[in-house]
Amino acid sequence: MKFALIGNSVGLSPSDYLHGLLFERNNVKADYDKVFVDELTRGKYLEINEKYDGFNVTMPYKTRIIPFLSEVKTPFGAVNTVKKGVGFNTDVFGAESALRENFPDLGENVLIMGNGGAARALYFAVKRASKKGVRITFAVRDIAKAEDFSLFRDSETVVYSQIRPCFDYIINATSVGYKNDCILISDEIIAASDGVFDVVYSAKKTNLSLSCEKLGKKYADGIPMLVRQAAYAQAIWLGNDSFSDYEESTCDFLSSYGELSEIENLVRKFVVGG
Repeated sequence: MKFALIGNSVGLSPSDYLHGLLFERNNVKADYDKVFVDELTRGKYLEINEKYDGFNVTMPYKTRIIPFLSEVKTPFGAVNTVKKGVGFNTDVFGAESALRENFPDLGENVLIMGNGGAARALYFAVKRASKKGVRITFAVRDIAKAEDFSLFRDSETVVYSQIRPCFDYIINATSVGYKNDCILISDEIIAASDGVFDVVYSAKKTNLSLSCEKLGKKYADGIPMLVRQAAYAQAIWLGNDSFSDYEESTCDFLSSYGELSEIENLVRKFVVGG
């Protein structure tokens, strides 16, 4: 069997190493490629869909791929996993599981930085992981260019300059920290929060993680989310049809994969050691 990751920023991704570990744990013989796609056209999609038994989708194609699919089995508005022309979103469940583990109580106000597929996934993950009603604010650079989040209940969209120190938790759903490690929010905003969840994982500490360290705030990077969403993707590829039930408990679903902390540690060492 052959699987892959497609996107225009796949070079530094540890996904091939990660999926190799998961395939080995489940005694599955399979290859996993990283495929750079400069522009995703229908022709390119059909070529990839024909070549692979399934594939993951990363930036910037999680929403752009949807018109090419024969079916979309996700209500979340973005796709990160494809099997035989059918799109799924495992980011939501990977993020939900990671949030539950690191931040059991998300409070009442959560800030999500970003406006792409990852931000959409984190919105639904927060809603699913929260024990009570939570209000979500999206922070973007340019509202005119941002995706339309107006249909998401209990949410609003602001530009970064409008952010005030009033959030219980902060989530970075941007790519800042991978290449361009600029500072999106001030220490004042972080200091007023209880912690930060970051989809980024990096060989070196990012400005965001350093700010949390300086201020004594809990920080969780994107590796737990990465590992969990990959486990879900493999479950889909290898024939677990129950994944179409989006009310399913993510904790119950992951239990069939056993303890994932060992794999998380191996992936973290791989990322740091490169």
